[in-house]
Amino acid sequence: MTEAQVLQCGEELKTFYCEQMCKIKPDPLDFNIIFEFEQIYTNLTLLRNEMGTRTKTPLDYTALLTTKINGVLPKRLLVEGEGGVGKTTLCSKIAWDWVNGSPEFQRFTWVLVIPLRNIVKGQTIGDIMKNYLSDNNAVNPKQISKYILSQPTKVLIVLDGLDEYNGDLSAKESSDISQILRLEKFKECIVLVTTRPWRADQIKSKEEFSRSYAFIAVEGFSAENVSTYISKYFVKDEKAGSELSRFIDVNDVIRENMAPFPIYVAMLCILWKNCDSEKRETIRRLKTFSQLFEQMIMFLRDHYVSKVSEAHLDKEKESIKFCLQRIGSIAFSGLLKKKLVFNEEDFSLYKEAMETCCRIGVLSRENRNVSRWKRTVTVTQPITTSVFFPHKLFQEYVASIYLAFLYDMNREEYSRSMGEVLSDDPQEFRYLLYFTAALGKEVGLDIVKKIQQNDVDSDRSPLHRFRPIAEYLAYEQPRRNNFNFLVDVTFEAYNKDTAKAVGQRIFADERILTIDKAMAAHTTSGYLFIMEQHGMETLVFRDRSCGPTVSRDLADVLFTSNSLSRLEFYRTTLDHDFYKLMHTQVSTMAGDTSSIKELVVDHQFLDGLQRINDVDLNVTVEELFPSLTQLTFTTLQTVTPGVVEQLAHSSLAVLSIEHGKKGRRLVPLIGEPTLLGQLFFSSFPHLTCLTFRGLVMGNIRSEAILHNLKNHLHLKSISIIRCFTDDELDPLAEQITTENRMKITLQHDTAQRTLSFDNTTGPLTMDIIDALCHRTCVDYLKVFMVKIAGEECFPDLHGREVDSKIQKFNISSLRLHDDQSSSYCLGKFLSLLPHLTDLEINSCDFHDDFYIEIADRASSSQIQKFNISSLRLHDDQSSSYCLGKFLSLLSHLTDLTIFKCSFHDDLYIEIADRASSSQIQKCIIYELYPNGYHSSSYCLGKFLSLLSHLTDLKIFKCFFHDDFYKEIADRASSSQIQKCIIYDLCLHEDQSSFCLGKFLSLLPHLTDLEINSCDFHDDFYKEIADRASSSQIQKFIISYLYLHDDQSSSGYLGKFLSLLSHLTDLTINSCSFHDDFYKEIADQASSSQNPYFREKEHISMLQEWSVRKQQRQQLQQQQWWLEQRQQQQQQRCNNNDGG
Repeated sequence: MTEAQVLQCGEELKTFYCEQMCKIKPDPLDFNIIFEFEQIYTNLTLLRNEMGTRTKTPLDYTALLTTKINGVLPKRLLVEGEGGVGKTTLCSKIAWDWVNGSPEFQRFTWVLVIPLRNIVKGQTIGDIMKNYLSDNNAVNPKQISKYILSQPTKVLIVLDGLDEYNGDLSAKESSDISQILRLEKFKECIVLVTTRPWRADQIKSKEEFSRSYAFIAVEGFSAENVSTYISKYFVKDEKAGSELSRFIDVNDVIRENMAPFPIYVAMLCILWKNCDSEKRETIRRLKTFSQLFEQMIMFLRDHYVSKVSEAHLDKEKESIKFCLQRIGSIAFSGLLKKKLVFNEEDFSLYKEAMETCCRIGVLSRENRNVSRWKRTVTVTQPITTSVFFPHKLFQEYVASIYLAFLYDMNREEYSRSMGEVLSDDPQEFRYLLYFTAALGKEVGLDIVKKIQQNDVDSDRSPLHRFRPIAEYLAYEQPRRNNFNFLVDVTFEAYNKDTAKAVGQRIFADERILTIDKAMAAHTTSGYLFIMEQHGMETLVFRDRSCGPTVSRDLADVLFTSNSLSRLEFYRTTLDHDFYKLMHTQVSTMAGDTSSIKELVVDHQFLDGLQRINDVDLNVTVEELFPSLTQLTFTTLQTVTPGVVEQLAHSSLAVLSIEHGKKGRRLVPLIGEPTLLGQLFFSSFPHLTCLTFRGLVMGNIRSEAILHNLKNHLHLKSISIIRCFTDDELDPLAEQITTENRMKITLQHDTAQRTLSFDNTTGPLTMDIIDALCHRTCVDYLKVFMVKIAGEECFPDLHGREVDSKIQKFNISSLRLHDDQSSSYCLGKFLSLLPHLTDLEINSCDFHDDFYIEIADRASSSQIQKFNISSLRLHDDQSSSYCLGKFLSLLSHLTDLTIFKCSFHDDLYIEIADRASSSQIQKCIIYELYPNGYHSSSYCLGKFLSLLSHLTDLKIFKCFFHDDFYKEIADRASSSQIQKCIIYDLCLHEDQSSFCLGKFLSLLPHLTDLEINSCDFHDDFYKEIADRASSSQIQKFIISYLYLHDDQSSSGYLGKFLSLLSHLTDLTINSCSFHDDFYKEIADQASSSQNPYFREKEHISMLQEWSVRKQQRQQLQQQQWWLEQRQQQQQQRCNNNDGG
């Protein structure tokens, strides 16, 4: 193909899409109403399926073709969604955007959208596209296919409706479409395929396909999309549109079951627009898809017969019913053959019925011009007539009318037909079964029995009985899905006898139902409907949000069921109507109450109860469930006295208050300890068993509760399990057990002694601080990158001092510079900890009030060890001053580490002025660069020199002014330092090196010295050598000193070692020295008085040096001989050239 031909084909494709595909019919039954695409199109919700998981992540439409699998863009995308969810509209959207130059599709020369329902067996891709082109286009199908093969990245192929495609995906199928789906043809083309879920499973189940496809779900309309669509539809009647939107908003069954599907929203719009107020009330009562389709067909029928006289009305309606039954046989046959487009010859036996259905609007007829090219290939007329249903769902509904007719009139043919439906994958005919089951009590009951029998036959299969355990488990999930499918069909049947029969089947072995977020809204409604007719014992709601309709249905179930005895709510939101209806029914039923005996609730349940109480009621759990005997409250929020009051119940026998077990968030129990114990005593007068599990209670509150409840008339056991207690409580528990014949069970968890707060545990709230102030077992507290309580009012300790066992406190990466309240609160909490001995502050940024608070209370602190890391206070005079004051006033501080910090001068001035009273014995300074340099260095040196108890000093990688070294040198003689480590100091200036050497030499108690990775001026080594004889050093470690080119420094260091009269332990790691170092040691060793040389420990070092020296001399000699030979050879060459 020439470039011009390619461009011509592209333009003709765009023309075809504009005329044929990008026109939306908002009324699927009136083909005369046509909107331009942008007038009515509403965005769909797309989700990306993560293979191997149930995870679905939102996917923006603009990123549709950039979805990657393991970092690679896939060549095949499978878009799945239920019928009517908008898959075909999505394909039209792609065509529209390509036509209008949308950036996502500009790279494609052609976008080829192919409705698979129209495919004729044997058609190639070239044949299909040729039908889209004009008659005067000379390009033939083979040229089209050849171009796609040669330019695959410039062609996007969209295959719409795989579930409507009659071809096989197996290797024996050689059609173009099947080969494309199997990635055997046009491998480099991007191909997007849409399908209903049942057909998608055929691709997902094949490993070679699942690795190559990206899987995307169309979820239909979001709530916002629904409102947008209705607004566009009712652009000329905003009031009616607003009423319909409000109706959908408050009816969660419609909102969750139907509103996500564009086709159902369109049908609701049609009915709402054309119905009076009485009929709108009928619409308000709709619950199932089948009921909506029934109303739609009735509307079309009534509209059609509206001009018929009253006398002939019944006869005309009966005639329409007969027509639908006849057309239904064609519809059913088409579903089995995956045939969705018919010609008039298909209706030759029922031509009059076809004409009637076309006039009603159930069928549509369209004349199409046949291209000249196609007429040359096959003998056909210039114009063909296609007959089709407005949507596959309508074909399925009309087919269901036929099946119901067969059930009544020809049971044998009905059984044969149902056998074909259920023989392979019943999910393929999900909606057909929905609609058929809804058309009569008997046929609905028969369908669910046949589905059940189908499952039983599968269970009895020998392959099932003898399969390995892994395969059996893989089988169980589909089996549960089959139960859900059965429930869906039962809900559509909407018949009590059918519901009872299904309930007996599903809950025969286990009389429990769990409704969680993974369960579809339609299935949830089905289970609630079935429960009304079946003896369910336990109902569990988990991670659900229930609207008004489901909430009211649930309340009804709780009062109509005689067998339901246990109800559990986990992270479930109920509408106000649930609490109101429960309260109303309890108040008006005169002793006949709910059968619920066991209840599990969490804070979301109580929050809903509180919201309704805030408005117009004052309801407790007891008023909702008066017959309750066992209550479990599981929570991730603080348990307050108010919560206990909400749980209060006069007939309750068993109460358990537990941690919600999701994540590491802490759950404190707070309240004045004595009053809290009294509250439990009065709120549960008939309690026999009380359990606390996983709460932050501590010893004080646990003790108060035990004291108050030990004389309870009915209480037989109290269990406190992993509630941040320790063995301090054990004597009291033993005493109560012995004296009161009450069993006290305490389980302490030693792991709780270390408590870490980070992003997974939630913020350090006031309630947590309150709990920690009431004597928990925690002795090590870590706070890392979390929010801190912002209340300025510290927890009410009810006249008590802070009672905490915390000894070690680590605070890291807090950003509170702009949070005055939180900084103050944390500072106060830290200062009031009575047993805190070890404090670490790392990479934090506080408001001044933190430092002010800790400084003001420092004198009463028991802190012995303080580690400060990565604080940046060089521009913060106030904070630096207060931190310095805090350090100086810590009367028990013995161990100080300052790591990578920068401070204002005022910190150094403050610690220097107060140094003489300090008890610090060990000080580590790491990467410190004093901000004021001259002044700060002087004050830091003064501080270290005046620490009268300092015995251990480590200086790592610091940079000080000369005044630092001068100050420590001048005061060295009075120091108590015994151990000193100097690491990575670079002192090229003679003054600093000289002073540091003087400092080390004058330390009268220094016995342990380590120098690592340092670089000093010669004056350092000269100074320590000159004063070595008076040193007390016993242990000396030298590491990573490189003095091989420094003769003077090496000689002085060797002399220093030789003159250390107390040296017993010398370690040299990875160093290199000039020969003078070894010569000095060799010369001085015989006369040295230190034990190290007397014990000949240096001999091996000298021997190694001697060997290295000989090797070096030999190498030098070899190099000399080599140079001599090269010179001689060069000389001979020169002589030869001259000759």
